[in-house]
Amino acid sequence: GPAGTGKTESTKDLAKAIAMQCIVFNCSDGLNIHAMAKFFKGLIATGAWSCFDEFNRIDLEVLSVIAQQILQIQQCKAAMKTNILFEGTELVLKHSCNVFITMNPGYAGRSELPDNLKALFRPVAMMVPDYSLIAEISLYSFGFVDARSQARKIVAVYKLCSEQLSSQDHYDYGMRAVKAVLTAASQLKRKYPNEREDVLILRSITDVNLPKFLQQDVDLFKNITSDLFPGVKLPNPDYNTLNTAMTSVLATMNLQSVQNFRKKVLQLYEVVNTRHGLMLVGQPFSGKSSCYKVLAATLTYACKKLGSLDELPTNYYIINPKSISLNFLYGYSDPVSKEWTEGVLAEVYRKCATATVPDRQFIVFDGPVDADWIENMNTVLDDNKKLCLMSGETIPMSNSMTMMFEVADLRQASPATVSRCGMVYMQPEQLGWWPLVLSWLSQISEFLDESLIEHLNELFDATTGQCVHYIKTRCKEYQNVPEGTLVVQLMRLLRAFLHKYRFFEKEYISKIKLEVVQNSLDMIFIYCTIWSIGATIDEKGRQDFDRYLKQLIKNPQKCETKKDKLIKFEKQAMLPEAGPHVLVYDYYLEQEESGSCKWKNYQQIIDSVSATDSIPADESYHNIVIKTAEQLRLTELLQVAIQYHYPFLVIGQTGTGKSTYINTYLKSLSHEKYLLVGINFSAQTSSEETQLIVDSKLDRRRKGIFGPPIGVSCLVFVDDLNMPQLDKYGAQPPIELLRQFLDQKGWYGKDRKFMEIIETSLIGAMGPPGGGRNQITSSSEPNQLQMERIFTELMSWYMNKIQLNDENLRRTFKLCIEATVEMYMNIVQNLKPTPAKCHYLFNLRDVSRVVQGLQLISKNQIENDKKIIRLWINEVSRVFYDRLSFEQDQVWFYNALCSSIRNKIKEDIKMVMKGPYDHIKYNLLTPEPIKVIRFGELLGNVDGDRFYDEMIDMEKIFAKVEYFLEDYNQNNKRPMTLVLFEFAIGHIINICRILRLQGGHGLLIGLGGSGRQSLTYLSAHIRDLRLTQIEMSKSYQKEQWIEDMRKVMIQAGVDSKESVFIINDSQMSKSFILEDLNNLLNSGDIPNLFSQEDFIPVIDRLRQNAKKEGKVKLLEQGTNQQFYDYFVQTVKKKLHIIVTQSPIGDTLRNRIRNFPNIVNCTNIIWYRQWPEEALDAVGHKLISE
Repeated sequence: GPAGTGKTESTKDLAKAIAMQCIVFNCSDGLNIHAMAKFFKGLIATGAWSCFDEFNRIDLEVLSVIAQQILQIQQCKAAMKTNILFEGTELVLKHSCNVFITMNPGYAGRSELPDNLKALFRPVAMMVPDYSLIAEISLYSFGFVDARSQARKIVAVYKLCSEQLSSQDHYDYGMRAVKAVLTAASQLKRKYPNEREDVLILRSITDVNLPKFLQQDVDLFKNITSDLFPGVKLPNPDYNTLNTAMTSVLATMNLQSVQNFRKKVLQLYEVVNTRHGLMLVGQPFSGKSSCYKVLAATLTYACKKLGSLDELPTNYYIINPKSISLNFLYGYSDPVSKEWTEGVLAEVYRKCATATVPDRQFIVFDGPVDADWIENMNTVLDDNKKLCLMSGETIPMSNSMTMMFEVADLRQASPATVSRCGMVYMQPEQLGWWPLVLSWLSQISEFLDESLIEHLNELFDATTGQCVHYIKTRCKEYQNVPEGTLVVQLMRLLRAFLHKYRFFEKEYISKIKLEVVQNSLDMIFIYCTIWSIGATIDEKGRQDFDRYLKQLIKNPQKCETKKDKLIKFEKQAMLPEAGPHVLVYDYYLEQEESGSCKWKNYQQIIDSVSATDSIPADESYHNIVIKTAEQLRLTELLQVAIQYHYPFLVIGQTGTGKSTYINTYLKSLSHEKYLLVGINFSAQTSSEETQLIVDSKLDRRRKGIFGPPIGVSCLVFVDDLNMPQLDKYGAQPPIELLRQFLDQKGWYGKDRKFMEIIETSLIGAMGPPGGGRNQITSSSEPNQLQMERIFTELMSWYMNKIQLNDENLRRTFKLCIEATVEMYMNIVQNLKPTPAKCHYLFNLRDVSRVVQGLQLISKNQIENDKKIIRLWINEVSRVFYDRLSFEQDQVWFYNALCSSIRNKIKEDIKMVMKGPYDHIKYNLLTPEPIKVIRFGELLGNVDGDRFYDEMIDMEKIFAKVEYFLEDYNQNNKRPMTLVLFEFAIGHIINICRILRLQGGHGLLIGLGGSGRQSLTYLSAHIRDLRLTQIEMSKSYQKEQWIEDMRKVMIQAGVDSKESVFIINDSQMSKSFILEDLNNLLNSGDIPNLFSQEDFIPVIDRLRQNAKKEGKVKLLEQGTNQQFYDYFVQTVKKKLHIIVTQSPIGDTLRNRIRNFPNIVNCTNIIWYRQWPEEALDAVGHKLISE
């Protein structure tokens, strides 16, 4: 039957009536056959009864075995045997033993019972009982005289509530809710035996129910009760002691005494007194955590300082249930040795239950509620009051314990849980963000003069409310952030900049004129507002907010607080007007000697230095970072976040440079002061792996406290923060783990003790959308002008490097860059990804690949500007055209290409092709020029330098490839019989181009047998590269994979051999392989591949390499971490990864969605259908043989 119909209680009552021992046990999905067998052996030997509560939560596989076990017992009883051989143990059978099971049909996390089990039991359906009869008899037993009418009123209140109030996940009006009112009534009757009965009943109905209602339901509820209890006035309860205590507690905790908040604390107190399990429900910034912390401190204060006899000192323990696995929470038995390992909760629970002092104990679960973990507590939360572990042990609860759950919503909880708990609902609107500001102001008041604090208060008053409202109603955010977060972010930035500009040094400030100080304060406040409240919106939102903020500063508005004085911003504080393209986001502050501040534009810094002069000519292409305004902005904020240990999160599209900018800055920090830990999240990341990576870098400082080596700060940089998959209830354990770290400054270690982590800060980067409680800044995609600037700089660096001084040729290259950017913008607009074309994902890395391709040609090969344009056509086609899988897209691309050549490069395609390609016919429906232009290295000398050059003569190419194929077959154990035709040769040229690019990786998509692997083998042979592949077998596990990957990485990173690693789709069936590939493609590294001991022998060999390359600084001062970075850099340069995938089915789609780097970091070639002449050539060859 459904929750709260008396299933368990009826069973217990029957046992009581005939004097049988009855054991109630709460079943969970972790129960295995061995634990149940132990139970049954006990029943057989003692003849007791057992009631298995929520039996259908056990896994189906286990249930059918249990059915066999029960059947055996029943058959022996029926045959009147005295002995039984049960699971290998000979036992004396007592015939009184029996099994009862209770279950809720159709709730979350429940299974259907198998037929062989149903046949063994007699089903009894439980209906909803007559509440008013039960209530009436209970009230009589508590000493109420007028019990019948009061009982009817209680039931009527609930009936009306369920019909009239809004429907919420945390409302429940069942038998357990009636029971809570009765419990409260009995307590009140004992306390006030002479009070009128209807007053007592109304008081208990109100105390139990009022805390859980939403603001709009409270008035309706009051109407219902006043109709049922006409004319009953409730006397105000006596909370004097508590109120006195709370006032002083709020003052010590630096919290504001808000009327609504105080009301909630007292409501929580009432619920703690009537229920031993309760939930604090509400969105972030509604004050849930503060509520129970204030209550605990208030009760302790009342007992110790005010000598109240009713209250006891109170302790609380916090656990985040989703940041650790279920086994680690409750405990588990080892599948092999059957040894039992205690869980975190069991340990804390036992400690509270067996405490020798009578103090109150709150166990707080701070994290999402779902059926998986919370249902294991059902026996704790109802009248049985005991925790059932999977080992079969039960721990009774002491009277001073309370279980609290702090959650945002109860979408995933079943009625079985909701009905067992008291509820206190909190809304952020009732609190608002203003108390946060007041607490912050009182916190910094010890550093600042009163006049400045007053001035800050007016600034918040004049601008913050309006800005937050504008962002929330008019702009689109990259990710929805609670209002409280925006304001907290503003206060963190303010504190950092006030400190940075020496506002906290009273002597320094006192020497400067008050007007100057106030003016600087205004400017700092405006700057911090832009980068906190305005930081999370998209490009269009930024333009709107820019206009709104400038308007607001010119004529500020009055806000809700009752100040007559209106603030005025001075002329200097206003942001300069500088044309349509310059937004408030382009400015930063500079402090002068006199202490006054000035607005400066980032663009001025960038224009003043040429980006290319500072880049050394031998720098590898991927390591070049061109300075942009975006980078300077990000670095400025990142610097502040790191210096003041604030968490920092950057959001933006892939390829906009989030990770590059962050890594560039982190690498520039001194290795003596900072320890860097990089983690790449993907869909399969688990919280255990994340914890392992961080823990492996920390040392134990003293008992329970961990941190980086002394004198060093640890920075954890998490890339792709929002990639982990949601579990079936919508939570992301790795993110819960990080949230626990930000909230409680630590997590539970392997020994189940809480590890406090110090001197460690968190930095994150992710694409939109996602969630979190961090300092957030969005990194916008560069606009067309910025892109042209970045890539033109890259091109000029290369032209200077090869000393190309011909102005005409230089101009042509620059026009090609503009054309590339135009093509990119055009492609992103028109070729969108769909389920059939899921690999049509374009980002800035693709533009970068075109530019990298243009740099393959050397100075002597550049004969005229027409050749440069043909080279450009080749590179753009390789990057964008090769992945197009539909003919109409190819035709669209060709037309877009022709129009870019006309509009940007001011040439006609026929003129560009004139000379070498006079034989081709032009029409707009066949992209003939794209097909015939070929650049590559096949025609160079075999032994000498092979230049990247235009290859026109097809016959020569044929002959050359034939030669390489013969050479391959002579030198290899497995010769290939390849039939060469134009189509295949085109692919060989393309794969060779990928392998020629530094750090070039390929994704080859095509059907099996289309030549993806064999052509890669031949191309690697042509480029003279080492080729590695893994040998998969059925027993291939993570250990073998790690071994194989170490070999691959050492070959590239230590032996410095350029090598190719090829992996096909059948080899990628295991998720850990995809996970590691995803990391390897992005960063050149696989986390935790080498332990510190494994890496020591590698370092010795790296030293010799560093010596050859003349890296003096690395040799003299290099730490192990720096050698590892050097190793990863070499791997990035030397290793090529080729992934081959079939387009059939949805595996390609799923892999691209869960492991985006497989597309983002590779050159994609789509193998189209073989043309007729190809099939012809194969037939001829086979028949002639």
